[in-house]
Amino acid sequence: MNDINHLLDTLQEGDPVAADRLLVLVHPELRRLAAAKMSPEAPVRGARALTFQSRRRTLHP
Repeated sequence: MNDINHLLDTLQEGDPVAADRLLVLVHPELRRLAAAKMSPEAPVRGARALTFQSRRRTLHP
């Protein structure tokens, strides 16, 4: 969690590399959460789209 907090701080300071590093850390969890929210009948691409949308909103509010 400290890594994520540090990357969020450096992202706010304008470090362009911080967004990529942050994404590497949070992407697996975003996919897991997206898959859990999707119904069992939903296609995998739906979970991917939800993950992408969450990532976009997180990194570019």
